[in-house]
Amino acid sequence: MSAQWHDGVVTTEDGLELPIAHRPPRGDDGLAVICLHGASAWSDTFRLPRGTSLADALHAAGHSVWLANWRGSMKVVPQIEGRDSNLDVAAAVDLPAIFEHVRREETKAGRQRPIAVVAHCLGSAALHAAIGGGHLGPEHIDGPLVCSTIGLFFVSPWDGWLKAADHVLVRMVAGHRDVRFLNPSAKEGEPGYWPKPISGAYDIWPDALLPARGTRPAHDLYRRVAFMFGRPYRDDIVDEAIHGEELLNQFGAMDMGIYLHGTQAIRRGHLAPMDAPADRADAYLRRDRFAPFRLNYLTGHRNELWHRESVDRMVEWLRRPGGPRHVRKEIFHGYAHQDLYWARDAHREVVPRILEWLDEE
Repeated sequence: MSAQWHDGVVTTEDGLELPIAHRPPRGDDGLAVICLHGASAWSDTFRLPRGTSLADALHAAGHSVWLANWRGSMKVVPQIEGRDSNLDVAAAVDLPAIFEHVRREETKAGRQRPIAVVAHCLGSAALHAAIGGGHLGPEHIDGPLVCSTIGLFFVSPWDGWLKAADHVLVRMVAGHRDVRFLNPSAKEGEPGYWPKPISGAYDIWPDALLPARGTRPAHDLYRRVAFMFGRPYRDDIVDEAIHGEELLNQFGAMDMGIYLHGTQAIRRGHLAPMDAPADRADAYLRRDRFAPFRLNYLTGHRNELWHRESVDRMVEWLRRPGGPRHVRKEIFHGYAHQDLYWARDAHREVVPRILEWLDEE
């Protein structure tokens, strides 16, 4: 890691140690921006491509940049062990601890900066659960929120819905209760190696629904990630350095509790507490709790992991009576999911919009 970055740890109330990296600002203006990654990934996702990443742009714009890991991080999942874990726990335990840590450290450094957020994929879903569940409020976040690909509404491609509707994961857990996480790159005998219900489904899954087979380990990982979640990015617009060896460092362990919670949300169409009965299914759908915030959403119109309707429905719901006064979205044509940050042209086409939204306090 560059000497410009400082490593820290946020310890949660249930004893998890969440890595957090901080790059201090160069001036007195700007925000403290907390970046929340998606599940099975980690905070380094915001530092690609090297030299032109979102993290680089945030620092160049004068912001204090915090790259946080929560329990969906591939770096954290192996230490969860017997602890409770799903998006509810991430929302109630991890995110308040992260935001309080950042506020405390910024104050200690003499910086009274508004705290803003850039949240991606299931990191954004956890953020929305934290707000809707009353765990995060304006006392934690007093700057803009930029949320990519998903909020509370989960709309997946039909093959993702098919796996959720077929209860593949539920059946796997029933027969393999000792499996705490799945790792798309794990070899036989290694932690996270796919049990037979998952590997068997992968073996018979139609080739036409997956990326082409390749000859390199990174290409096999890309294909396996696409099977688990949906195609993570358009490989034709992502730099070869990322689609090559760098990819092996970007996707890993996926916590089973979070994975199962996500499939429940796909079947419901929106995020609710884990295993919630019908009378609690709307527990996070509290527009009044989102009302104080400035909310900005983005996704790609070719997203094959979370359809763009995930963002469309979130924005439509927020714009109803009782919601926030400031809600905005942008759909980037030609983009999909992770390539919103990793595409060769993202630093010219996507990142400037994020910076613009953060500047509009």
